Amino acid sequence: MKLLYHICWLIKTDIDITFIMSLKCTFITMQKVTVLLYQHFRRESKRGHLYCDIHNPEKRTQLALGLNRESFSRWIKQDTKCTNVKQGRKRTIDDFDIDVIRRELLKMFATNQLVTLRKLKLKLQSDCSIDISKSTLWKIVRAAGFTFRKTIGGRNIICEKPHLIAARSKYLRQIRERRRQGYDIVYLDESWVNAHHTNAKEWQSVDGEQKRKIPSSKGQRIILTHAGSSEEGLVHDAGLIFQSKSTDGRDYHTEMNGHIFRHWMEKDLLPILNRPSCLVMDNASYHNAVSAEDKVPTASNTKDQIRTWLAKENVSFDDTYLKPELLHLVRMTNKTKVFHIDKIIAEYGHTSLRLPPYHAHLNPIELVWAKVKGQVAEQNRTFKMCDVEVLTRESLSMIDMQFWKKCVEHVLREEDEYWHRDGLQFVQPVTIINLMESSDSG
Repeated sequence: MKLLYHICWLIKTDIDITFIMSLKCTFITMQKVTVLLYQHFRRESKRGHLYCDIHNPEKRTQLALGLNRESFSRWIKQDTKCTNVKQGRKRTIDDFDIDVIRRELLKMFATNQLVTLRKLKLKLQSDCSIDISKSTLWKIVRAAGFTFRKTIGGRNIICEKPHLIAARSKYLRQIRERRRQGYDIVYLDESWVNAHHTNAKEWQSVDGEQKRKIPSSKGQRIILTHAGSSEEGLVHDAGLIFQSKSTDGRDYHTEMNGHIFRHWMEKDLLPILNRPSCLVMDNASYHNAVSAEDKVPTASNTKDQIRTWLAKENVSFDDTYLKPELLHLVRMTNKTKVFHIDKIIAEYGHTSLRLPPYHAHLNPIELVWAKVKGQVAEQNRTFKMCDVEVLTRESLSMIDMQFWKKCVEHVLREEDEYWHRDGLQFVQPVTIINLMESSDSG
């Protein structure tokens, strides 16, 4: 999509065609584009003049690539951000550093310090040996769910976004209630391991002559999915490991989809949970897929679609109502979307919770992934996909109950810190149901 836009811009501005060689393309290969453009410009050269006005880049692009007007317009409109193509930068910090930055921010909040970007940068340098630029720190802080606000005196300070605090508070109350009711908390998550995964730094000779031969690329990768019970450790035989088909470094979430995830849940995980459980997961798109019949209309729906939904819900409306009026009726029903996977989980007698955004550290499996990847990095010598998969399976099998308990205890401490820092209070529900007691007792 971005390539198509830039080809349009290229033709309009008459820039050297080598410009497009630096752009990534998903839908059209560079080879195909190169051939099509070469053939088009060659035909123009033989004609001695252009096929159409040079100030009409849309028409020139359609002629060069053999596109019809409908396809061209649709593809251009699908990506409104393609005008700002930025060069990707090498990542200088990892997930652990980001977690450290978040912790330092929360510590400063807890001690009622005035948090500014400059103060945070100096603190990270002195206490955590993290030396990054203010611009990079700004991006990390924003991505972690924090924002800048002006004080009464007009000074910029860092504060956590209110909707994230609300989401975290809701989650902490819900998971405490699930534990009180006797549910076994089962955490699940996905991750990946690259075929060329190794330690970031290794010993070598000063001149660089004596060192291990490590491939420069990341190579292919395997996708991991697993679940861990807070009481029993990693669920036996519930792990899913498969090889990724992509080699372009895209996010591993693109390799996992709703079909694979549902199949894993229904075939490998849910049938072997032998007690009422609460499954905790993040907000990945395949976790939050909604069936067509459970979708609640939004502004993107047509008036006819909204009317059909209202009629299905037995909500009366007038045919003369405008779209905003129809959407108001939708909101008045207080209907919320039901995730497809939650319905499947409920059929097996379990319940589910979603982690608040930017709070992956409240999932103990994140610590398991870190240990597994560390062991693979130390033992990876061949950098072959088959060997890395064996190493990964061996590393997972070495996660014993003792290590898992430490992971869970760490998460519980994190929850308690949030609970006390946010000043939360537990609200006792009116109806108390203990799932561990027999229905015949009494």
